[in-house]
Amino acid sequence: MAEPNIGDRIDSYCGRCKMMLAHTVESIEGGKIKKCHCNTCGAQHAYRAKPPKKIPGMPAVPESSDYDKLMKAQDPAKAKKYATSGRFQPTELINHTKFGLGIVLTCKESNKIEVLFSDGAKTLVHGR
Repeated sequence: MAEPNIGDRIDSYCGRCKMMLAHTVESIEGGKIKKCHCNTCGAQHAYRAKPPKKIPGMPAVPESSDYDKLMKAQDPAKAKKYATSGRFQPTELINHTKFGLGIVLTCKESNKIEVLFSDGAKTLVHGR
C-alpha cells in the first residue's frame, strides 16, 4: 500500500457517527495517519482503522458468526415484515425483502437500527 498523504480519503471509525465511514487525512507522523476528519459529520479525531469491540453505553454488536446462534432462539414465522415506516426494537426478528431474516441489534438514532443478517450487520432506517 502506498504511503498516506494529507488530503487522502480513507475509511476510519467515527466515534460520533458510531460507524466506519469515509474520512479525510489531516495529519501524518512517521508515515502513519494520526488525525482525520469524518466526511459525514465533520468530527476531527484520531485515525481508527477498526471499530471498537465495545462502544461505551451500547451493547456489544455480535459478529456475523453469531447469526446462527441468535437465529436458533427465534421463530421465523413470527418475523415482522421490514418497512421503512415500521418501528422496531432490539432483539426483534425482521424479514427484509433483499437481505432476508435479520435480528435487530440496536436502535442507533430515532430513525436508524442496526440489524444482523446472515451476511453481516446493516444499518436500516425505520419510523419514517
